[in-house]
Amino acid sequence: MYSHFLDEHIKGHHKSVATLEDPATARLGETIYEFIPRSVFGSHIKVWERECQRIRKEMGEDTPFILILFNNKMSMYFVIHATILATIYFFLGVASLKY
Repeated sequence: MYSHFLDEHIKGHHKSVATLEDPATARLGETIYEFIPRSVFGSHIKVWERECQRIRKEMGEDTPFILILFNNKMSMYFVIHATILATIYFFLGVASLKY
């Protein structure tokens, strides 16, 4: 459930490694419990922002939000993840309630 990894790793992490802009670089003295949420949420946000910039560059700065939403890879990733989770729940969650 980390579909955006390649986008963030190649286009984000490799360009900003070991800087404060990189959510995948741990800070000095940061615990694992602080690092993991910051890394996961930060990488999602970075990919969303990068995709918005790409779409605005291709379609123009005045692109409506609805077009950005439907053309953003992160929206597609969310739909895929939601579908996978719903399928798992349907086959495993509902089936276990019957017995």
